[in-house]
Amino acid sequence: MSQDSKELRIKKLLLLIFFAANICFNIFSFDVLISRYIHVMLLFILGAYFSKSNKIFYLFEIPAFLYIILSQNARILRGGYLNELDVYVGALLIIIFIFMGLKTNKTVTILGLFFLFFLYFGKFIPAPIGHNGFSVKRIVSHMIYSTSGFFGTGTSVSMSYIFLFMIFGSFLKFAGLTDFIANISLSLFGNTSGGSAKVSVVSSAFMGMINGSAVANVATTGTFTIPMMKKSGYSSDFAAAVEAVSSTGGQFCPPIMGAAAFVMAEFLNINYLGIVKASIIPAILFYSGILFAVHFEAQKSNIKSSEVSIDRREEFKNNFHLLIPIILLIVLIYFQANIIKAILISTANVYFVSLLRSHTRMSVKDVLDAIYEGSMESIKIGISVVMIGLIIGTESLSGLGISVIGFITSNGVRSMILSAIIIAILSIILGMGVPGVASFVIIYTIASPLLNSYGVSYMASGLFCLIYACLSNITPPVAISSYMASSIAKSDMVKTSLTAMRLGLHGFLVPFFFLVNPYFLGEGPILEVLFYLCLGILGTFAMAISNIGYLKRDLSMFNRIIFMVGGVLLLYPEFYSSVVGFIIVVGFVILSKVGGQHEKTI
Repeated sequence: MSQDSKELRIKKLLLLIFFAANICFNIFSFDVLISRYIHVMLLFILGAYFSKSNKIFYLFEIPAFLYIILSQNARILRGGYLNELDVYVGALLIIIFIFMGLKTNKTVTILGLFFLFFLYFGKFIPAPIGHNGFSVKRIVSHMIYSTSGFFGTGTSVSMSYIFLFMIFGSFLKFAGLTDFIANISLSLFGNTSGGSAKVSVVSSAFMGMINGSAVANVATTGTFTIPMMKKSGYSSDFAAAVEAVSSTGGQFCPPIMGAAAFVMAEFLNINYLGIVKASIIPAILFYSGILFAVHFEAQKSNIKSSEVSIDRREEFKNNFHLLIPIILLIVLIYFQANIIKAILISTANVYFVSLLRSHTRMSVKDVLDAIYEGSMESIKIGISVVMIGLIIGTESLSGLGISVIGFITSNGVRSMILSAIIIAILSIILGMGVPGVASFVIIYTIASPLLNSYGVSYMASGLFCLIYACLSNITPPVAISSYMASSIAKSDMVKTSLTAMRLGLHGFLVPFFFLVNPYFLGEGPILEVLFYLCLGILGTFAMAISNIGYLKRDLSMFNRIIFMVGGVLLLYPEFYSSVVGFIIVVGFVILSKVGGQHEKTI
């Protein structure tokens, strides 16, 4: 047996053990801390193995984890009191986590180190951020031996929602759902102007909301959509940007929203269906703006429809059954079923549904490959989520959120909008190189108390943090979704990222608007909500014209600015500003058409 073959077998065996352990943790009842200890131990063992870390790493990690697992009952009998060995082992584990974190996600780890130093050296930091400082024993106790640090909510989320959704998405992929969605999108938009880009937007949105990972989604759908867009005539930069921004939005696209909605529900203690309802309009506005932009870019560059022809009826007839697990998941959640059980049942349903057609039938190899791929993706994200335990633990131990409010208000910032701008900037910085779910947890932990202090609802502040956490995946200098798309398209990374930001510009504005007006969260009389939704879509239409600089003809900078202003006014859900925006946009659309006809006459 060759060395490569041996390593592959070991890798698959480890992934199966990880899969089996997490399935057991989600089905059966175990001691909370013990199950989390084992989950994290497996995460870091596999992370170390896959990153080809020095074998000495295992010499320290495995005994340390075995100690805290086997000594759990003794600590309970001592009333939680830590002896010297407990402190030493706990401190060793923190060092191991940091070492492993630097190998897997430097951004989160370095950020976590700053927070760790903040806990210990707090007495050297001036008020209102500073504090008296905490001893090593107190830090170790909070971070390792409680459910407030490394083994807190982040680990719980990694073990349940992230793991299960990655497996669910992987099973759907191997059953053929990715191809089905791509083909249906082709049948709907392929014959329209610039249809290839519209296919990318729709298919990436759909798949993104299932797997909940923007990067994984780019890697999956992008291999099909990006070459298709380039073949149609879109530039490499634009094609990669469309895929990046579309995949990123999938994380806040209902009804599933990947793992993000469930994580948000757990952190905010809000009903999942309420989050779905609140995210409908922001998602519609986000994707309508992208669709308008790719349409105008196609017209500007004279990009024709796709040459691929798909029989929609035949495609539905042959593959509609692949949607049954998704429908089942939504129905189960709607009827208040346990979310964990709902995902498990839906995942199992994927396999049985796949057997209904010979071309979708999952073999034993397909099932195993789906387990391997889903487990691998959950490990990548899981380590990042566990590492943010440093940040969550710091906030809960030191009250950092309250301190941040004090710091900002003490410096004369008493405006909700200005505070939201600060949070938006922090979101982009803190979200650099961090998966969407992990980024949300970081941002919400630190920033949401500030928004809540102005009377903003938990729903609005949570969704604000979630959307900005997701959008940080396309903002330079570290834009992981854009960079993944760029590597597929072989485009310039910086240009791709800036283009993605431009295409998603309206997405950066909408969260500010629902902070001050609940209509964009679906709150209020239904007719008024629909009225402002229609105006908002018109606003994204105007902003798309401004972004691309085209409406029947190339537009001057003055016209582009006017359309941008009109679009922003339309997006703001307030009557008088909307009326002004409507007059501006409709008036200039008419003028542009008249101008275009005049040019043709000449």
